[in-house]
Amino acid sequence: MVGWRGAVSLGVVLLLVAGCSADATSSSPESPSRNSQGGESPTVGTIPSSSPAAPSVEHRASEPTEVDAPGIVFTEGHLNVTVAGREVTISAEEWNTISRDSRVPHDIGVTLDPDFHAAQPSRNRFQYLADKLLPFIPDQFYPLGIIADASEQEVVAVVALFNNTDDTYEVSGLTVKVIQEPPTTVVAEATYYGGADQGLVVPGVNVTFLRLALPAVASSPEQAVTTTYDFSWAALRNCGTGPC
Repeated sequence: MVGWRGAVSLGVVLLLVAGCSADATSSSPESPSRNSQGGESPTVGTIPSSSPAAPSVEHRASEPTEVDAPGIVFTEGHLNVTVAGREVTISAEEWNTISRDSRVPHDIGVTLDPDFHAAQPSRNRFQYLADKLLPFIPDQFYPLGIIADASEQEVVAVVALFNNTDDTYEVSGLTVKVIQEPPTTVVAEATYYGGADQGLVVPGVNVTFLRLALPAVASSPEQAVTTTYDFSWAALRNCGTGPC
C-alpha cells in the first residue's frame, strides 16, 4: 500500500453542501497545461489573485452571486490549499463572482462527483480551482485535500485526484484520513472503491473532485488550526493511453 499526505490551513469555516440543481458533468481541457516543475516542490509562498497563476475569467459578476450554489460555500475569508509546498489562496469574492455565465479556461479536464449535484456556477468554480492549482501539481497521479467540515457524526471532505499525465489511472482501495492539529488527531477515516471491479478511473490530464462523507472517529481538537489529509491505496494501475 502506498500513500500521500497534504495539508490545508483552516482560515474560515466552510459549508460543504450537496444540492439538487443539476447533474454532475465533466469537462475536457482546451489546451492542456503541462507542469514544468518535474515533480519538485516550488518555493513556499502565497499566490495573490492577480498573479499569473490565477486563471483569466471572462464575464465575472460585478458582485458575489449564487453564493449558496452546491459545492464549496463560503462568503468571507479565504480558501487556502497547500500543494507541493506552495500555498494557493482563493478569496470569497474571487470565488463567488464566478457565475453561471462566466467563461473559465479549461487547462485541465474536470470531473465532479455526482454527490455535488453541481449547478453551472459550481462547475465553473471547480474548474477555476483546478486551473489555479494545476501549475504546482507534479506530473503524476496526485491526491490532494481541499477542505473539510466536521460534525459529531461525520466529516464531509472535498478531495481532488489529479492525474497530470497523459495516461489513464485506476485507483482502488483508496483510504482517506482527515487529521487535525494541534494536537495531531485523526478525526475521520474511510476506504472507498475497495470491491472487485470498483476502482475509480481518472483519465489523463484530468482531475476528479470527490465529496466524501467520512465517519468521525474522534472530535476535532479545540485549538486545531491545520487539517492534513493522508491518502493511501491498495492498487494504482496505469492503463496507458487507452481505457482501463
